[in-house]
Amino acid sequence: MLSYIIYVGLSLALILGLLKKSVDLNVIKRDATREAVLVSILNSLAGPGQFLSYITFVGTSSIFTRLGKEYKISRLLSKDVYGRDRLQIVAVGLLPGAIGSICMILYMIGLRDTATKLLLLPLAMIATSNADTWASEIGVLYKGKPRLILKPNIKVEPGTSGAVSPLGIVASLGGAATIACVSALTTRLTEYVLCDPSYSMQMIFMIVLISGFVGEVTDSILGYALQEKRRCRICGTICEHDYHCGEPTEYLWGIRNIKGEHINMMAQAVSAITCLLLTSLLV
Repeated sequence: MLSYIIYVGLSLALILGLLKKSVDLNVIKRDATREAVLVSILNSLAGPGQFLSYITFVGTSSIFTRLGKEYKISRLLSKDVYGRDRLQIVAVGLLPGAIGSICMILYMIGLRDTATKLLLLPLAMIATSNADTWASEIGVLYKGKPRLILKPNIKVEPGTSGAVSPLGIVASLGGAATIACVSALTTRLTEYVLCDPSYSMQMIFMIVLISGFVGEVTDSILGYALQEKRRCRICGTICEHDYHCGEPTEYLWGIRNIKGEHINMMAQAVSAITCLLLTSLLV
């Protein structure tokens, strides 16, 4: 318990320092600081394994968001280069942080078996968010036009939800694998995983990788099916913009007001369910 209290104190100090730097570097918007503090604290309370995975997600995502910054700005491909807002921060970090904190509470009150079964769920959710961010921020740099995941014969504008490209697929696998690797290496720092020796590093890596990538594929499918799609009346391009080629676009399908952040949370839920199933089968 004493070591955990010391760890929490050190992690909170690190959080405050990193958040100040994040605001200065436009990683997060200034009015989203409160949400960023809440989400960071929850992921910190979950233990060092999850906290380091979350920090890896935030750090790598911030780097790739700025990759090709001028190109993205010129083509309106990424609003995140100006900093992530409240909804984005809550969407990617709240559920993993809450579940991870609950796991720690369960462990501390003696429900170690239950805590162990839930241990990898938030890590899989973080892997999904990382895979999605890498796919989005790196995938838009693909020189060709991406294709809709369920209608690969249709090409769409870069940045359209539900669209995939070879570069984006590779990036999403890399994003999920990175969190899976960090999770496998650092989860042993979290004391309660030691109560179940069947959690090998290789098993942690595979479960988090598969669950994270399944969540990312789900994100693309739901993005295709649920987010609003429109078509340019001039060139016929399918996009999500109200205007294209200087003219209003026409509505095709999807639900209005469904944002990418809502899709992200749904995808995280799917990755958590996948993780739970894999854990039940393999552990």
